[in-house]
Amino acid sequence: MKAVLSEKEKRILTQVVAHPDWTDRQVSDATGINRNTAAFLRNRLVKDKMIVPRYLPDPRAIKAELMVVIYTEFNPAISDEERIAKTGTAVDAYDEIFYSLGEGRHGFSISLSENYTEISKINERRIATYAENDFLESKHPVMVILPLERTVVWSFFDFAPLLTYKFMPEGEYTEIREKIDPYTEEPKLSPNEADVLVRLMEADVPHDEALAHELGVSRKTIHNIKKRLLDKGIIKKVYMPDLARLGFSLMHLCHVKLNPRYELDMDDLGAMAPPSAIFAAVGKYDVVFISPFWDYSDYNNFYNRYTQDLKLRGIIKEDPVNRIFTFDDMKMIKFLEFRPLVEKMLM
Repeated sequence: MKAVLSEKEKRILTQVVAHPDWTDRQVSDATGINRNTAAFLRNRLVKDKMIVPRYLPDPRAIKAELMVVIYTEFNPAISDEERIAKTGTAVDAYDEIFYSLGEGRHGFSISLSENYTEISKINERRIATYAENDFLESKHPVMVILPLERTVVWSFFDFAPLLTYKFMPEGEYTEIREKIDPYTEEPKLSPNEADVLVRLMEADVPHDEALAHELGVSRKTIHNIKKRLLDKGIIKKVYMPDLARLGFSLMHLCHVKLNPRYELDMDDLGAMAPPSAIFAAVGKYDVVFISPFWDYSDYNNFYNRYTQDLKLRGIIKEDPVNRIFTFDDMKMIKFLEFRPLVEKMLM
């Protein structure tokens, strides 16, 4: 059910998502809201699960070399439930797949891998499973391979630009986005650091005390390890907002095929990742992003402007591929399930 937030709650939510490590004083100063009120509203948003704390890995820091987005057109005669029952164990169970959803005729997933061989095995298994069960409409799944050394990850499930764009008053919006730069250091983790990193990838993040008890170390040790992981950029702390309860009704997957004769510059890269994108990866010839929208009118207004701008600038020659999913009907199969992936790569 959609939540009705006050203007103060929207401001608090936006600043906390944009600056997850800020103190109540800093949130108060940025919003102009009394400190006690800001603290109360912040705690209520967390308690009501309007925002949920998580830790996300830097893909490069966990030794991933490839990011892969795969989208598929399904046979509409097969129900979501029947398809998911078969693919859940045969395909989506692979550790490399950390995000996967489907609805009716369409579905997509995002994976990280150390090498192309593993991704090929998953895709071959995917096609075989779909073929055996008559899941495909007509075409094979489309696989977009993005080598991380040659890809700008403009947003890796960063919700701050979206909420800032939607909730900040007219004239006060300034985009908050930090792209992921190449990770140049080979992570050198102690056994304790690797153990803590893996456990921080859980959807339900354990408290320091519980983590210390589980690993047989002190709370101070856990605190210091977390700080090192954050300082080195191996992980980042985020707050995940409940988009459906905030009023968003659509999720948009867009695959842009770039004009190979056009050389992108940094200004172009910014244009490729719209403010609404919570995930955006820009490769040499492909761009993939995910954006939530209020409704179809909101989506159409964005898409028409976006496509027209790219065509006028010569960045694209053909229309992007678009897939629309509704929050009411889409089935989330995997939502940022990083623990198995990180454990496999680091252990």
